[in-house]
Amino acid sequence: MKKIEIKVIEFDIHLDNRQKIVQSLGSVLHGVIMSCISTEYATFLHTTQIPPYHQYVYYDKERNTSVWRIAALTKESIEEMIHPLWNIKSKIGLTQKNGSLIIDDRRVVLETDYASIAKSFLGDIKQYKKIDIIFVTPTSFKVNQAYAIFPDIEKIMRSFLKKWNAFSSSDVYDDEELFQVMCDNMYVAEYRMRLQKFYLEKTKIPGFQGSYTLICKRNMILSNLAAMLCYFGSIAGCGIKVALGMGAMQVELEESE
Repeated sequence: MKKIEIKVIEFDIHLDNRQKIVQSLGSVLHGVIMSCISTEYATFLHTTQIPPYHQYVYYDKERNTSVWRIAALTKESIEEMIHPLWNIKSKIGLTQKNGSLIIDDRRVVLETDYASIAKSFLGDIKQYKKIDIIFVTPTSFKVNQAYAIFPDIEKIMRSFLKKWNAFSSSDVYDDEELFQVMCDNMYVAEYRMRLQKFYLEKTKIPGFQGSYTLICKRNMILSNLAAMLCYFGSIAGCGIKVALGMGAMQVELEESE
């Protein structure tokens, strides 16, 4: 029987009052999640420093629909969150939008575990040389109680590593020297970023959005570790407020010839 520690589901959605779906709807949908799960687990999620899930809204151009994506990063969060959400009714009232959210379709996108991810990146002879990241929703970091709205390799990679080490049942990578050497093994080749605020109730959180390309140098182990963490980041989210819809990203990896 396959071991499942990470599960990602998606709902195709629209609002019945024809309002446009925007990325800040993620904060409203966070409330929907909390209403679906047990009080005990909701209390746990409100008190934990690293949420074991990531959810956000994005627009799928190819299929011309808005999508709600939810990723659970532990066996417990799959049981406590994904299972009840999967069976949620297709029409959900949203008082904040003076209408209802309609779920048009639902699908399972990914089921895997940490050991399988690690094996696919670190147990093979292939080497990754290029990592293309697209930040889909506004992304930001918090440093010394202030928002850090400029992306850099160390902040991005530390965000991924922190989540991996918190939830992985496989290997963890908590050696600071290894982390620094891994970051030094990459450089930014290109970026097209813009400042973008995320609207959270009456608060505007500053962040960035756009594309960011990293090139890995010749060390195969460090390059593949970086590629693995970026792939995991596309599931777990980057930076702060990933439970509310921020920090969503897509990753494309290019292998060395």
